[in-house]
Amino acid sequence: MIEPRPPQPPEPRFDGILRHARQKAEDTLREYRAVAGALFERHQSLLTDRQRGLMGSLLRQIVGDIEASLHQLLLAGGEGEDWVARETMETVHRRGASGAYDRLAYAGALNDLALMEAVIHRLYEHQLDRALRQPSALGWPGGAQDEDELFAALAPDAPLQVRELLEAYAVDRSLRIDGYGNPVLDPVELPPALAEQLHWLVAAALRETLPAAGSVERARIDRLLDDSVNGAIDLLRVRAAAGTRAAAAAEAFSAAGMLDCELALKALRHAAIPLFEALLIRLTELRPVLVRRLLYETGGESLAVAMRAVGASGDEFIELYSTTRRARAMPRLDEAADLDRILTFFDRVPESEAMLVCGYWRRNPALQAALWRLGLSGDVGDE
Repeated sequence: MIEPRPPQPPEPRFDGILRHARQKAEDTLREYRAVAGALFERHQSLLTDRQRGLMGSLLRQIVGDIEASLHQLLLAGGEGEDWVARETMETVHRRGASGAYDRLAYAGALNDLALMEAVIHRLYEHQLDRALRQPSALGWPGGAQDEDELFAALAPDAPLQVRELLEAYAVDRSLRIDGYGNPVLDPVELPPALAEQLHWLVAAALRETLPAAGSVERARIDRLLDDSVNGAIDLLRVRAAAGTRAAAAAEAFSAAGMLDCELALKALRHAAIPLFEALLIRLTELRPVLVRRLLYETGGESLAVAMRAVGASGDEFIELYSTTRRARAMPRLDEAADLDRILTFFDRVPESEAMLVCGYWRRNPALQAALWRLGLSGDVGDE
C-alpha cells in the first residue's frame, strides 16, 4: 500500500494551521474507523496479514492482562466466603481465559476509536523500531550492544541520576515485546478513561462465566466483582501516577540542562522509540497522545509546526520527519518531492506563529473538544 499524496500545505499562520490540523484530525478519525473495519470485518485492502495479526494480538493481550488481574482479585476477595460461586470462580481461574475477548469483539465493544488509536500507535512504534534496529547475531534486533551504544550516545558525561534512569528505561524497554518479538501494550499506557472502561467491560464479560444458584448469591458475586474492578483501577492509577521510565529519563535530561532536539534525534537514531517520544513530549510540553499523532500522521505539517516552535533547525526537522515516515511501513509516491514539500512549509512557518499554535494545543483537551464541536476553532484534539 502506498502512502497517499498529501494535500496542499496550509497558510503558515495561526488560523490556517489550525484549520488544516482540524481537517487532519477528521481524516485520522476516518482512518481509525477504516482500520477497525479492516480488523474486525476483515476488509483486505487496508491491513497486511502481519499488521492485522499484530493488532489482534495486542487487543487480545490487553484484554487478557485485565482479565488475569481481575481473576486474581476475585479469588483474593473471595477468601473465606462460604458460597457455591467460589468453586465456580476457582474452576474458571484454573481453566484460564474465559473468552472475554471474543465476547467483547462480538458485541463491538472493542471497536472504539481511542482504543484503535492506542493500538495503531503501538504498531507504528513497533514498525519504526524494527525498521531502525539491525538484526543481532541471533537474528533478533536489540540486545546489550544496542543499550551500550545508546548510553554512549546519550549520556557519556551525564550526571549519575541520568545514567541510572536511562538504565532503568533500558530494562523497561525490554518488557515492551514478548518472547516472539511482538509488541506488548500495557493497560497503564492507555488513556485513563479508556483503561477504566475496558476494566468494566472485561468484568461484564467475566460475570457471564460466574453463574450463581440464586439472587442472593448473584448479588454477592456482583459486590465482589465491583470491589475487584475498583481495586484493579486503583492499582492502575497508582502506576499511572508514577509515570513511565522513559518519562522519568526525559525529565532527568531536562533537569540536567541536556534536553534539546539533537538529544531526541540521538534517541531516534538508536531506535529508543519510547524515550524519543518522551523527550519530544517533554520538549514540546504537549500531551502524549497528541505528540504521537503528530509523529505518525501523514503530511507532517503539524509536526513541522511543533518542531518549529521548539527551535529545531531545518536539518533536524527533516531527519526527524524522514525517519518517522518508516513507522507506517508504506512507500511514499515521491520521497524526494515529499521532503522538499515539507521542508519548504517548515521554512515558511514563522516561529512566533508556531509557538502560538503549540500554546493552543497545550490547552485543556475538554475545552478544545468543546470549541471543535461548536465549530469555533480547529485542533488535533483528543476526540
